[in-house]
Amino acid sequence: MIVEHVHTGRSLITIARELNDADVLVPRDRHARLQGRPTGGRRHGRDFERFRWT
Repeated sequence: MIVEHVHTGRSLITIARELNDADVLVPRDRHARLQGRPTGGRRHGRDFERFRWT
């Protein structure tokens, strides 16, 4: 889906916003959930419940 949106000329920022609004997990969080681990973690000195598309 992401590749299709890029090919149609949508901006990466718009695509990232739509993924976040649709609660699509980033690959890191998806993998954690599949492994039965909590999503999110610490990044750049801040704690996150889940990571977001950027």
